[in-house]
Amino acid sequence: SYADRASAYKALGQQQEALKDYDEAIMLDPALSQAYFYRAEIYDASDRIEDALADYGEVLRLEPENPSACTKRGRCNFVLGRYQEALSDFQKATSLDPGDADAYYGLGDTFRALRQFPQTLENYDQAIELNPDYAAVFLSRGQTKFALGKVEKALDDYDRAIELDPENAVAYLSRGDLYDALGRSEAALTDYGQAIHLAPEDGRAYFQRAEVYSAQGQLKDALVDYNDAVRLNPQEFAILSSRGDALHALGQDDEALADYDAAIELNPEDAAVLHKRGRIRFAREQLPQALDDFEEAADLSPEDSKIIADRGAAYLLLGLLPKALADFDKLAQLEPCLL
Repeated sequence: SYADRASAYKALGQQQEALKDYDEAIMLDPALSQAYFYRAEIYDASDRIEDALADYGEVLRLEPENPSACTKRGRCNFVLGRYQEALSDFQKATSLDPGDADAYYGLGDTFRALRQFPQTLENYDQAIELNPDYAAVFLSRGQTKFALGKVEKALDDYDRAIELDPENAVAYLSRGDLYDALGRSEAALTDYGQAIHLAPEDGRAYFQRAEVYSAQGQLKDALVDYNDAVRLNPQEFAILSSRGDALHALGQDDEALADYDAAIELNPEDAAVLHKRGRIRFAREQLPQALDDFEEAADLSPEDSKIIADRGAAYLLLGLLPKALADFDKLAQLEPCLL
């Protein structure tokens, strides 16, 4: 039959051929729930989430008590940000099959997205109780614990996730972030390096390693990683801003300005980057342009004493004495030591 041949194609990884046969099988028998289910799995794996969602819905119309279809539709709803629908699906799955670790994992992820952390941890715990070798849940539970400040417990979960799945780049990246937060820079660098080795096209580990290098004053090493991070994520504000800082510290102000320009285009509401661009322009005696940046930065962060001090200095050099005096008076209130 078409359904049997489709399943053979699917097992061989020939997904397009499998889809064609599942289409034929469903056309011949619109009540063939198994064909909808397996076609949905192919759609899901191909990131055709809406199509997968529709097929899992057909399975549940035909078999309302199918726990696997509930779990898988729940995951589709979760990916699409439909969290209430996801909760409903996962909860139904656990009621139909209390031993479904995937459904509890899905509940944990959904509660985490909703920032309901006690329920998050409760469901991750249940998933691990049902499947003690579930690496992905250890990773997600570790990330949740780290976000809640439970650092040592998070480290235990990261260690276990890596033990179970040593090829998981995100686990190394997450543990690297934890080590960095603890001030264990060398351990963080090791984990970021392993994450890069496992997933060389993921810019996050390059960026995080660059941040550690930068904090250590190893600016040339940092710049190499920032360059890779920008190559992989050219529209990421934080990366452009940080690379601009490194370039400025290395005396490459033309390149730093280019990065600050690009960062500001992505996020014109960031006072810190406007201020930094203004300081370079001020040092180059481009006073009107520097003042523009300082004024914008001050509008966004009116209580930042350093911005007020620099704007006052620009006003003074441009002969705008009343405005300069007003800024220096404000500075005396905010932070007298800067006068």
